[in-house]
Amino acid sequence: KWVFKLKLLEKPNRFKARLVVRGFLQEEMTVGETYAPTVSIGTNNVILVYALFHGLQLHVIDIESAFLQAKLREPLVTKPPPGVKVPDGSLFKIVKSMYGLREAPHLFGELLAKSLTELGLQRCNHDQCLWYKPKAKVGEQVLISTHVDDLLVAGPEGFAQLMVENLRKGIGNLTAKLSNLDGHAHLGRQYEYSKLTGKIKIRMYKHIDELTERYNPTKKTALNPVAHTVELLPLNKSCAKEYPYRQVIGSLLFIAGLRPDIKYAVNRLARFMNRSGKEHFKAALRVVQYLGRTRDCGLDIDVAKIMNMELTGESDSDWAGDPEERRSTQGFVIKFGGVPIEARS
Repeated sequence: KWVFKLKLLEKPNRFKARLVVRGFLQEEMTVGETYAPTVSIGTNNVILVYALFHGLQLHVIDIESAFLQAKLREPLVTKPPPGVKVPDGSLFKIVKSMYGLREAPHLFGELLAKSLTELGLQRCNHDQCLWYKPKAKVGEQVLISTHVDDLLVAGPEGFAQLMVENLRKGIGNLTAKLSNLDGHAHLGRQYEYSKLTGKIKIRMYKHIDELTERYNPTKKTALNPVAHTVELLPLNKSCAKEYPYRQVIGSLLFIAGLRPDIKYAVNRLARFMNRSGKEHFKAALRVVQYLGRTRDCGLDIDVAKIMNMELTGESDSDWAGDPEERRSTQGFVIKFGGVPIEARS
């Protein structure tokens, strides 16, 4: 079938039409490996801090039509798409990967890994999405994170362009869009980057605005994400059909990756996914109202404040704070060069 999408984060806005197959109808015997690794937010933050400290250039590479590049291990057949005139009863033979196939992300991941290896890059043993140049001299270091077809590249001047050219040679018919990090949206995060001042601002304006417009149209605000006077307990039954609780929590979990100030509140609310009610939904809306008030908060990285490349951590915990099971809640933050790269509660 045809899938139409409007890319609002790009300038100018783009209208995309994509032909996809209905992979959910694939027979199990025709499906191979489907796993495709995706980068963690912490890994991307490490790359940003490392690049600023060592004066490396930052670029984003978006590989267009990525899932159409790899060859299938075994051909498949599909019905003709709407609008294509062929004799009745005809089928199309698929020999290369297509959007919608369950193994498409995995096949492209293998193809990309092969190309990066041919460029002399090595995959990190601790993160399958992090690539680096071994034994590189100071100023020539290279760090790359891969999120299926979206790449964040930190390297010396000219490396990103050279990498795009080599990828085009290694993967036939590939179209890769190279962009500076400044003013670009990468994995749902908006970046403002100045190489002159050595500062990076990371925000999530689009997702917060969409969440506010949908669930808080009156623009009501809250001073903090948690009302400490309200004690939430799971219900005996779920009221998920009455309130879009799961949709709100799903969106908040994504935003919480950049906002440690709402992590505790969101993780606490996520415990009631299957046994939530009106009070739980009101508590979730409070977090949305808080985000509307603190829309401009995010992660700021300033090279002037990065004194070293040390990895440090801080943690804290309450004591039997859960009113139902009396479990303790722990929170921690990991810092790289004094910049928080990962926080959880």
